[in-house]
Amino acid sequence: MESPMSQTSAPVRPRTAARVALVVVGAAAALLGLLVVVLLVRSATALPTLDRLTVTDLHLGNASTPPFLEGVDHVGRAWYSGVSLELVVPPQDVVRLALAVRVARSLGVVAVCAVLVLLCAVTLRGRPFARSAPVALITAGLLLVVSDVVADVLDGRLGSRVIALLGDGVTSGATDGGSYEGLAASTEILLSALGVGTLLCVLGVVFALGGRMQRDTERLV
Repeated sequence: MESPMSQTSAPVRPRTAARVALVVVGAAAALLGLLVVVLLVRSATALPTLDRLTVTDLHLGNASTPPFLEGVDHVGRAWYSGVSLELVVPPQDVVRLALAVRVARSLGVVAVCAVLVLLCAVTLRGRPFARSAPVALITAGLLLVVSDVVADVLDGRLGSRVIALLGDGVTSGATDGGSYEGLAASTEILLSALGVGTLLCVLGVVFALGGRMQRDTERLV
């Protein structure tokens, strides 16, 4: 006759302090994710109607030394790294590129927030190794890395389009072998989210193994 202990064990509920912490973290993650979505929707509705668009971190080629740092002791070399500007009546393709950059950067944040909410929920139910946890962790990790790379590529295209819009008079000598200062097209893929995305994927594998070990243990008891 099968022992009652061979049945699936009851969920182990976290203690009161842990439950409070999980509720706070889950609620904060949900609010942050909701805030990002709301801001993104506002940008999507407002950007096409704006007559001014701020573009930041345009690459500056052959940058000159800031005058206030010339001849200062302990400064071997100094230069500006980028330019921010405000476009008046920007073309719609520039607006769409700017919006696409914001969407790509927001996707990773929303994915991480959603995973935090899910993990808090399953842990509160006493099932931290639920089958949905590893799938969500790995998916969020991959989405975070991909969205960060896509955002960097789109940001580079946005900068190139803005420089093309402004004309040859604003470009640096790097485009024709000269030495004069100006804007230069550049795409920098920083992979700043690679570490977090990799960590989420590793945690997903750990949760999958933990869930398998838990189920095997329950069958043996």
